Amino acid sequence: MLNLRLSLRPTSHASKHLPSCASPRYVSTLSHFKAHSPTSVAFSPRSKEVARAVAFVRQVRQQVREGRSTTAYKRVHGALNASTFSDNLRSRILEMTARVFLSRRQFKSAAEIYNRMLLEGFVPSFSLRTRMLVLDVLSQSPTRDALSECIEFSISQPQFDERCFRTLLHFLRDTLHCSHTLIDAVVANYVRLREPNYPLSETTNRLLARLRMISSMQEHSSLSDLPSSILRTPEEPPDSAKLLYLANSKFNNPRQFYQALEPWINVGAGVRCCNALIAMQLKSKRYDKAFRIYELMCEDKEHSLVPNTTTFDMLFQAYNLLDKTQNRRSRRAKPPPSTLSSRELFGHMLECMRAKSSSKDSASVSTMAILNRALQTFMYQSDYAAAFVTIRTFSIFGLQPTLETYRSVLHPLMLRIQNEVQQKDKDSTDEFSWSYRFLSYPELPTEVNVSNLERVMSFGERPHVRQARVQHPPPAPVSPQDIDPIRTPLLYKVIHSKDPSSVRINPAPLRRILSRALLATHDTLYDAPGKTVSDIIVQTKAVMIPKGLPPAKQLHPRS
Repeated sequence: MLNLRLSLRPTSHASKHLPSCASPRYVSTLSHFKAHSPTSVAFSPRSKEVARAVAFVRQVRQQVREGRSTTAYKRVHGALNASTFSDNLRSRILEMTARVFLSRRQFKSAAEIYNRMLLEGFVPSFSLRTRMLVLDVLSQSPTRDALSECIEFSISQPQFDERCFRTLLHFLRDTLHCSHTLIDAVVANYVRLREPNYPLSETTNRLLARLRMISSMQEHSSLSDLPSSILRTPEEPPDSAKLLYLANSKFNNPRQFYQALEPWINVGAGVRCCNALIAMQLKSKRYDKAFRIYELMCEDKEHSLVPNTTTFDMLFQAYNLLDKTQNRRSRRAKPPPSTLSSRELFGHMLECMRAKSSSKDSASVSTMAILNRALQTFMYQSDYAAAFVTIRTFSIFGLQPTLETYRSVLHPLMLRIQNEVQQKDKDSTDEFSWSYRFLSYPELPTEVNVSNLERVMSFGERPHVRQARVQHPPPAPVSPQDIDPIRTPLLYKVIHSKDPSSVRINPAPLRRILSRALLATHDTLYDAPGKTVSDIIVQTKAVMIPKGLPPAKQLHPRS
């Protein structure tokens, strides 16, 4: 669904905030955009990644020029979905590709790329926002008066410089094919709203002279045949300036927050607006504000801001970032004291998914993806009981783990083993190490290799492995009757599979591996190993799984 409503209305308090609070790294390229003409690629090839981005934009432009706009559009979204570019380049690529589609009158593709740019938390340049505003006005009221009023308002903004002015003239003449009379009126308004005796630059004067030489322009030839696909839709996406205003505001109570979001809640876009706000805070490493926005969403008494899978995907990703940045150099990267634990957040996620099971969810993250994200979070936190419960949750939605799920479990385990091997003290005893109890080697290996990964995967083929205490020396060879016919996937597939999300695997081996990992966290056992593991899992399940959760047939996963 498309909407080109922007934040340049006179009634908005957000337009004046845009240049001053464009401090996050995803806004750092705005000054770079202002230093280049709209027809040039705003990149400086200082690295291989930047050079690759330059080549990508040029290829997209070439495909659009050759009339393969659909292929170019799919290529842009495919590259961004695959996350082949860093966040610093994503905003530039979105900006430049939107300009390319606009220059070739592909308004629908340009609008969708522009909306994606906003939803990902990036701030478009003022020049691009002005052109999208013009299209928005034309799609609602394709008259000369409406267009003149829109352009006059844009010109009156302090951010509208001569570079934006020249870009707008190119857009009106080359893309919309407006008349020379209208262009003269735009020039007159621009000069009138500036200081007295305002001198136009030499570049602008040359452009105006060239435009006056073109006498074959049709009078508003394209104002009445714009595609109907850019008409206003009920689902209105949040705009960048209003998002920046909200992101940098301090709300003392939920009522202020809901009043600020009311324009979007009424059109059904409140959750998407909150998701965009959370994404902006995470990109700025303001984790406390991100979790505060989530708390305000949960405090909504009218249940119009029920978080979706996209919300929880970003919050679990925030937990992963917090675990990696907890050091003396990043003390500000800490969640507020009242922040929910990752276990409690998982329980909230299941409750929200139950509330949305009877309605159409517009989230872009599938149930499988969010479960894998939560599993990865628990594994990096070494919370193996929560990871075990997450694996069991797959069955609630009628899903089976994939190779991607196996990777989410095996990689953190091997990373912990590697860290303990590297930090091993010569004077310490191996028995105090989790890796020693988990692997059940006579002594810790000196290095971590594929054989250690094979041993970890072999634990999933022994149905009673968690019933036996990890001991030294290793137990006797396992008899054939102790080997379960349900086997773990081949090691080669786990490591080298190009599409790990498409291969479904039985969850039993993963539960056995996690049971052994959980058992190895206890250096002393006061009960039988099986009872110890079972009691811990029961306690964890009581926190993570809400009571009265419907069976799998009543919860429809988003595939």
